[in-house]
Amino acid sequence: FSCVINISNRSAAVTCGSGFPDYQGYNLIGNPFASCLDWDYLIHNYPPAYVDNAIYFTNNGTIASYVSGLGSDGGTGTIPPMQGFFVKANSNSTVSLHASARVHYLDQYRYKKKSTGENYKSSDTISFVRLLLESSDESTDLVVRFNQKATTGFDRTLDAFEFNKEAGDINMWTTIGDVAYSINGLPFPLTTMEIPVEINVKIPGNYKISSNELNKLENYSVTLKDLSLHKTIDLKMYESYEFTAPVGLTK
Repeated sequence: FSCVINISNRSAAVTCGSGFPDYQGYNLIGNPFASCLDWDYLIHNYPPAYVDNAIYFTNNGTIASYVSGLGSDGGTGTIPPMQGFFVKANSNSTVSLHASARVHYLDQYRYKKKSTGENYKSSDTISFVRLLLESSDESTDLVVRFNQKATTGFDRTLDAFEFNKEAGDINMWTTIGDVAYSINGLPFPLTTMEIPVEINVKIPGNYKISSNELNKLENYSVTLKDLSLHKTIDLKMYESYEFTAPVGLTK
């Protein structure tokens, strides 16, 4: 690079179309600095109006997401230098990219490097379960988080959409109503709560679902049910479920 490194605040104008709110409003912006950018710092100190807290980006051929301390498919809140990422605007707005949010995080040079999917600051304080879908060659995950401020609808500070159901060879998400989530924030259940899980695969074969993370849910049971075969596994007992899936969508 033969240029002057930017150290000044920048802003990105974001726009939202009309007529198709589920598909419009995604804007590709980027980190304008030569160091990492702390997205959580920006959201909490310079919250953009009408813009969801979640960010989305490509990672090893799939779409990763991150929102408020948790990521799926490798998503983190530390945005590497000059990295592009998507945000979703619900109206025309501006995202402020302040130099005060610059951080040095040597373990992550770019989003194309596989990460753990955890936020290094706060994931240990969040009640959540992470489901992992695996084939012989690939894996993908989703997150269901629980928060007293969450609703069963889309919460712009806690939820992330399933950005692309067909990116990569395998995908998995949860649904509430007509909304598909990669990270689904929900209120703590008073009794029981059932959350539909859907998968989409491009190669027929054998797959396994398990939970590789289950945090701060000591007073709750967490099970996975196959409603068609009437099978139930206990995720808190580290059980996994193996099944055969055809090409396409499986609910």
